Amino acid sequence: MKNFQHRIAAATAAMAVMASVALAITHPAHAAEPGKPAKSLSTAASQQLLQRLADESALRDLMYAYGRGNDELSIHHANRKLAKERGAAEYSKAFTPSTRVEVYALGGDKAIGQLVGVPAWVDFVDQYYGGNGYSSTLHLMSNFEFGFDGPNQARITAYALAPHFFLRAAARDKASADTAVEWMLCRYAALAERQADGSWKLSRLQINLEEMSRAAGFFPGGQRDGR
Repeated sequence: MKNFQHRIAAATAAMAVMASVALAITHPAHAAEPGKPAKSLSTAASQQLLQRLADESALRDLMYAYGRGNDELSIHHANRKLAKERGAAEYSKAFTPSTRVEVYALGGDKAIGQLVGVPAWVDFVDQYYGGNGYSSTLHLMSNFEFGFDGPNQARITAYALAPHFFLRAAARDKASADTAVEWMLCRYAALAERQADGSWKLSRLQINLEEMSRAAGFFPGGQRDGR
């Protein structure tokens, strides 16, 4: 019990330091002037800042879960039942039953896919990956920005650099000894809502495929079940 209490106290102290640093960055008026002590934060201001940091972390996790869902669907391509189960489990961390997902490609103004809910999105991604012969993907999420419209609604923008590796048999260059890879640059615009239990979930996700390039590559994991 003492060890647990010590860990809680240490975590609280660390969050207080984080809050002070973040406030000094985002609210320079609270930073110390040369030769003078820093202004202390009010309890309300500290709690507000900590809540903001916690919300941003939760919103970031939603996008990470979305990316992992894509990767689980692709890497388990040899067992589609398992792939869909693993993908759905990750997507469910980010989506509600009514989450709307829209996909736009290479500057097009017409969506190439409009789906609602996890099952529909899983089927769409599974068919897209299978139709293109992808053996694995890796969605590297970055460049997060957040905006809040009140305490229970948020806007998210983010980017991903996502290599999509092909099965050797699916590579267009049949003479190539290596697996081909498509590099995709995606931009995301999402809306999120706080749920009754206090958690966040995406209500809408817009996926914009901005750039795509193809190159030779080799990825041993992608070769496991489909030469």
